[in-house]
Amino acid sequence: MLDYPFRLYIQNQGHVRFGSQAAPQPYSSSVAASGVKQTLRFQGLSGWSRPEADAPKFDGKYSSIRHPDRNWRIGYTQLVSHQLQQIYPPRTYNMNKATALTVLLAVFIPLSATAQVGEGFFDVEIRHVPVAGNVHMIQRVDGFANVGVFVGEEGVLLVDSQFEPHAEDLVSEVSKLTDGKIRFLINTHVHPDHIGGNAPLAASDVLIFAHDNMRVRMLESRLRFPRGNGGFRPQPPVEARPFITYDNALTFHFNGEEVRVFLAPPAHTDGDTFVQFPESDVLHLGDVFRTTSYPIIDVYNGGTLAGTIEALDLAIGLAGPNTKVIPGHGIDVVGRRELVQFRDMIVDVSDRVRELIAEGNTLDEVMMARPTLAYDKRWGNVPTWSANDFVPIVYHQLGGGSLYER
Repeated sequence: MLDYPFRLYIQNQGHVRFGSQAAPQPYSSSVAASGVKQTLRFQGLSGWSRPEADAPKFDGKYSSIRHPDRNWRIGYTQLVSHQLQQIYPPRTYNMNKATALTVLLAVFIPLSATAQVGEGFFDVEIRHVPVAGNVHMIQRVDGFANVGVFVGEEGVLLVDSQFEPHAEDLVSEVSKLTDGKIRFLINTHVHPDHIGGNAPLAASDVLIFAHDNMRVRMLESRLRFPRGNGGFRPQPPVEARPFITYDNALTFHFNGEEVRVFLAPPAHTDGDTFVQFPESDVLHLGDVFRTTSYPIIDVYNGGTLAGTIEALDLAIGLAGPNTKVIPGHGIDVVGRRELVQFRDMIVDVSDRVRELIAEGNTLDEVMMARPTLAYDKRWGNVPTWSANDFVPIVYHQLGGGSLYER
């Protein structure tokens, strides 16, 4: 059973507090990040307080958050050292007190990426990893938004372009693999961590390709971001827009191989692109597949649960016993087995939620039943996208609840 529910608020002063019916007790801790000390103010439920010595510590060049008496570690990046610029609405989480403390710190990192990110977020190593054949992966060491790189005598084709501040590093890593010119860029979907480098690359005459739906999303006045109850980002610059779009499928005949580009069912978004390198036996699936968390179904940009399962079925059908799969997020290149495991987890959780809905359970009751319990250890370790984000989407997309409750 879960210990208690609480609400987490992030306020524009950079302070954090818990809210509940119980009277809050203050708890403060100073932590070092990027060489700057920043004080975070914690207010927990009554009866919970920790001495200063027990505060979470930051360690390593690329800071991770470590709880002093639990083996929990969040290693995305260094804590931002500036104040948040906008107020996020409350979110309800259900977890025990110690986990709540860990989430409290870690939530600053990804949410700030949807507003104004501190310099420390981008102070991270960028590296290249061989995948198979002529395909490589360029990634942040935390596995956040992996880029596919296809090299050969005719030049370079990229799959996704990372955040804009990483554009120079991205080009630098490509130059370690080949002297060839970056000629083409394929975007798998519209999120800023996958299209951020578009404009700098376009300035170097790189030709950008994407699905029709992705370009339509880029034309909206603001981009919607799935984390944090749907944050917003400014409209991408005109230069970042794809120059060529497709409606169903596209094939490159490049570097003596075929590169197959095609629309996936509406899964992560409604403009998800899969990229297949048949001769090298590699798949890049964008954020439809990740090894770091439960699937992020971006309902703000047309993502669906049914489409996620259908898209993963499609990818599994394309993958052979030796196929290498580049996850949209994740440190390691994996294979067909991991795709099957991810798909089976989603189907199993969906089946459990469907049964709970059929029994007449409300969303709160479904959450208390913990339909993801068997999988939380593997896929529930990203504080900004856990079962508390995934299960409500499953619940509503399977017909649970109503649009308005009196």
